[in-house]
Amino acid sequence: MDERTRKLSEEPAPSAARWALVAIPSAMELLPVYAVPPECGEIGPGQLAEVPLRGRKTPGLVWELLDKPPVDPSKIRPLALPEGWPRLDPLWTEFLKWMSDYYMTSPSRMVDAAFPSWARRMFVSGNFGKRSKRVVEKLDAAPEREEPPELNAEQRRAVEAVLGSEGYAPFLLQGVTGSGKTRVYVELARKTLERGKNCLILVPEISLTKQTRDAFARQIGERVELFHSGLTEGTRKEIWRRVAEGSCRVLLGTRSASLLPMQNLGLVVVDEEHDSSYKQEDLTPLYNARDAMLWRARQLKIPIVLGSATPSLESRELAESGKMTRLVLERRVFDRPLPEVELVDMRESLRDFGAPLLSPRLREAIEETRAAGGQTILLHNRRGYSTWVCAKCGNAARCPDCDVALTYHRERKVLHCHHCERLISLKSPCAVCGGTEFAPAGFGIERLEEELRSWIPDLRTLRLDRDVTAKAGELERVLEAFRNGEADLLLGTQMVAKGHDFPRVQLVGIASADATLAVPDFRSGERMFQLLAQVAGRAGRGEKPGRVVIQTYVPDDPLMAFALKHDVEGAWRMLRESRRNFGYPPFARAAMVEFEGPDEAELRNAAMRFADAARASAGRSGLRVLGPAQAPVFRVRRKFRYRVLLKSPTSALLRGTILKARAACPERPGIAIRVDIDPQTSA
Repeated sequence: MDERTRKLSEEPAPSAARWALVAIPSAMELLPVYAVPPECGEIGPGQLAEVPLRGRKTPGLVWELLDKPPVDPSKIRPLALPEGWPRLDPLWTEFLKWMSDYYMTSPSRMVDAAFPSWARRMFVSGNFGKRSKRVVEKLDAAPEREEPPELNAEQRRAVEAVLGSEGYAPFLLQGVTGSGKTRVYVELARKTLERGKNCLILVPEISLTKQTRDAFARQIGERVELFHSGLTEGTRKEIWRRVAEGSCRVLLGTRSASLLPMQNLGLVVVDEEHDSSYKQEDLTPLYNARDAMLWRARQLKIPIVLGSATPSLESRELAESGKMTRLVLERRVFDRPLPEVELVDMRESLRDFGAPLLSPRLREAIEETRAAGGQTILLHNRRGYSTWVCAKCGNAARCPDCDVALTYHRERKVLHCHHCERLISLKSPCAVCGGTEFAPAGFGIERLEEELRSWIPDLRTLRLDRDVTAKAGELERVLEAFRNGEADLLLGTQMVAKGHDFPRVQLVGIASADATLAVPDFRSGERMFQLLAQVAGRAGRGEKPGRVVIQTYVPDDPLMAFALKHDVEGAWRMLRESRRNFGYPPFARAAMVEFEGPDEAELRNAAMRFADAARASAGRSGLRVLGPAQAPVFRVRRKFRYRVLLKSPTSALLRGTILKARAACPERPGIAIRVDIDPQTSA
């Protein structure tokens, strides 16, 4: 331990010239203040420091410097700056401050997300400078350089528009599936690197990272660092270290990569920008990486490109209002046609064939595709085998801790709650009548896989869902096997719909297209159309044309008609008008305030008091308060949940009203309050 680190103690600093507020990664709501000893020299926001907390040394981020101490200086303990710790970019700290303010979360919670526990251990253990030789060798492997394909006219215009911009310049790259958006990203990254600047590329799913990384690395001839939660801790530590030191030139990752202290940025790309995976919905802070990157690009005065075949209504409205430049790729590469789309009315199949999981038309298409040497992607966005219903009283087996039906997983022979992850034995009696005989009801992806194998025993089938990808290395194995032609059909949940490029896929089947519409949410129609359009775009990306078969019980729904014709503009106009009429985003700013606790009556009263205080504070400002209402899943982990939805003309009015309402309603023990700014669901 060096001399400066040894000075860290519980004794107050005898002569500190300054004081600092330090954000210590935790759930703390208030920032502790520490003395800055003179020997620390010049420091500022972004400096990593070691501070005493509850008798232990812990790393923290200098958040702000103070000229005057808020308490008696003799009671303030000193911080220390151990040797070898980097000083992070002050602009990164400014970015975290904005996120903390905008998403109404404490600085400590914000730093906890941006400076995770495995990264902190690297500093506390004193081994920031130490590297794993095995990890370094793997990451430093030189990519094989290949000449990228020539840009077509549409791609060239898009690249020139972005490269010709100055300062902060947001672009919406709207291109039909298969139009070569990735090729545009690669060219922009290559030119940005030539200018001596670094690049950050975001994708929505882990399953897309390797495919996209390989395309970038080969075509720009530079190492591309990957960052996502599926990597080993050692790999994530090494990437974090490289980012902090400034040696990472191209970073490609999922949502969490947006929080890394990337330096010298010259370009940000958010691919599939419409995807809800960019929104953190489980843990505080509840941020949206896409929106955060727009602010980050404005802060750094650099271009940012949001790409999608089916842009979110928020991004499209920014383009319509002139706040973002819209670039359009109207044709697929090599002028390949979009796949033909066919709707199958499952009401007719129900009448003529009972309740088949796959219609005769879709079965026939799968057989024809296999006979022609092509591959099929089959989408069914429901995990497990089925629900589990009592044969005596008809009651669905439910989780005792959550207000949801359990999912029967046949492979594991358990009932699984997908909210609290509880596993329950199949031998458990019915909670209503005590019956012990059960039967499956409905169908999940496991049951669909079983039917496929019984129907065509020699059909080579692979499955891709969260249950499969939970096994280490299985995600890459399945995708690589399918890409190499080792399977005729890839059956998957929505992760198969996003961004994959499989040239042999000639058919895409959608087993239950309208399931999303059953969710009582203002975005349900938009999400259904985006999912249909995205998965349909996986077909016909090679030399042979593709086709899509969509099974639905609502073939007359206007959005189905738009999907049938690949009419993104028609769907956008209809959805936009509906949102405008009902005052939902992008024509209002929204926030969801959720109350959670074990006592339902006390919880309801707390939510009501908040809603009343918010209405009183809003007055005639135009802000609307809806609720409180029970959350769609009312009980999770033995705690109840009530929600209050606020819609406001401006973001400032929205946050100001929430702050005033919370101040007027003192928090009660046992009740947790969570604020979700710009929620992705109203349900």
